Amino acid sequence: MKVYRYTLEKYKGRNSRFDCPKCGKQKILTRYVDSLTGQYLSVEVGRCNREVECGYHYKPKKYFEANGKPNENIFIELTNKPEPPTSYIKIGDVDYKSNNLYQYLINRFGIDKVNKVMLLYKIGSSDKWNKSTVFYQIDKYGRCRTGKIMQYSAKDGKRVKKPYNKIAWLHTTVEGFNLKQCFFGEHLVKLSEDTPIGIVESEKTALIMAIMQPEYIWLATGGLSNLSKEKLKGLGLHQIVLFPDSGCVEQWQAKVKGLNNIYVDRNIDDYDKGTDLADLVINKA
Repeated sequence: MKVYRYTLEKYKGRNSRFDCPKCGKQKILTRYVDSLTGQYLSVEVGRCNREVECGYHYKPKKYFEANGKPNENIFIELTNKPEPPTSYIKIGDVDYKSNNLYQYLINRFGIDKVNKVMLLYKIGSSDKWNKSTVFYQIDKYGRCRTGKIMQYSAKDGKRVKKPYNKIAWLHTTVEGFNLKQCFFGEHLVKLSEDTPIGIVESEKTALIMAIMQPEYIWLATGGLSNLSKEKLKGLGLHQIVLFPDSGCVEQWQAKVKGLNNIYVDRNIDDYDKGTDLADLVINKA
């Protein structure tokens, strides 16, 4: 079987990200790596992680065509070497109260509702940055795939992006870690039940929706590109409603084409680009 020779580099910390040639943001571009040599392609060949705001994505095929090399060994023959098993991390004692996001949520929704949801989703705190939040990705078998560390403002609940975008991953400190992400909140899915599932992009939005509309099981992809048919099929036969951010509806629809139990809500596209479901629900509350 043939596979692509050039793949986007896996995240290994901020030093594995570069400045975007289009929007100019620092440490935001994921570059393509040659899987045979381990070397990068040209500095402009990559994808900006600001998929909605910027959308820059210069693929190896286009690069080779532009440089007169349309058949520059884009594919390689895959050997029968088995894929290494998925790696997991251990979760210690969960402290969900020592982070800014918790403070913002209790100011907005009250301590009882927030405590219940934070415990349900096993939210943690980290000293990576002052009072940052840990979103553990726990699969439907209760195994933790990784933890995403993010910094929020206690005042308005917004992400801290200056002087740089404060996102880190717990698994990056483990050598040889084979990451295979799952949905945030996936451990709440019971395959034998028929509770409807709502899927959003942001982990924070999933928490807010779990507080405001608990009749759904709320999951988050954790990123625009982390939605896939493989992950969705693993959720069983639940009715699933996708709530993409404004400007992302067409992309999510394309990803789930052919899946009969999936409905994509399009109402968000009537709002400004970047608006998500939590913005709408909070404004209407």
